[in-house]
Amino acid sequence: MKFPRWFGPGAIAFLLVWLMLLGVGRSAFFRDPGTFWHTTTGELVLKDGFIRADPYTFTFGGQWWVPYQWLGEVGMALAHRVGGFDTQLLGAVTTDCRRVRVAHGSVTAHRVTPDSRVRHGRAWP
Repeated sequence: MKFPRWFGPGAIAFLLVWLMLLGVGRSAFFRDPGTFWHTTTGELVLKDGFIRADPYTFTFGGQWWVPYQWLGEVGMALAHRVGGFDTQLLGAVTTDCRRVRVAHGSVTAHRVTPDSRVRHGRAWP
């Protein structure tokens, strides 16, 4: 049986890590309270526009505040609107797996072997 060219070891590893993270991620990814903070901030940006004052803390309420992660927060809020925290988990897991796949591809593309050193005119020590 011959598989398509794109279905190689990298694709299989991506799928295995993706499925594992989806199973484990339900409890692990949402342990970080920042998930809820960023989602709520994204909802505020979508509802009221860009935020200029701190809407959350008692001690700095009304003080100048810049949500410098506003684009990611808006993305999280939109994902939450589409399908709740399950959609956020799916996006986070897919992004993490893609990051690992890109890193793996860049490492294997620049691998130095004895043959590659000879090809580039350098002798192998």
